[in-house]
Amino acid sequence: MLLFDRRSVFPVLAASLAASCGFAPVYGTGDALRGQVRLGTPTSANAFALVRALEFRLGALEEPRFDLAVDVDLDEEGSVITRTSEIDRFTITGRAAYVLTSLGGDAVTSGTSRASASYSASSTPMATRASRSDAQGRLMEMLADDIVADLARAAATI
Repeated sequence: MLLFDRRSVFPVLAASLAASCGFAPVYGTGDALRGQVRLGTPTSANAFALVRALEFRLGALEEPRFDLAVDVDLDEEGSVITRTSEIDRFTITGRAAYVLTSLGGDAVTSGTSRASASYSASSTPMATRASRSDAQGRLMEMLADDIVADLARAAATI
């Protein structure tokens, strides 16, 4: 007995319809810089997480054409305070200023990416540290996504 499942057909149908109408991403696929961007050396744990996330999105260096310098700055503040004046939730705001230059030193594009992530304080310091570390990791992933999107837009004009 053959059972027809509409859920398995829909993605294939949608992809074929999009391809047949000439659909293409506005700023390309982001592959224009794949393997061509040399990333700077990280100087902190957060910078290392950001460089790792950028390298995952931009691909391992194959044929260097550009250098990407990124400066990460984090600011943390309490966002929820209880009646007993204890902070229950923190918000980390991240700012990543970046400059993409050609190997000759000419600036191709630059910008600043901003994002924020929150975490809850716990009654145990270990759990709070784990929550904070997880929030910082999520924040670096968000900053990397934003930077790569900006670079993809810039690559469309290179």
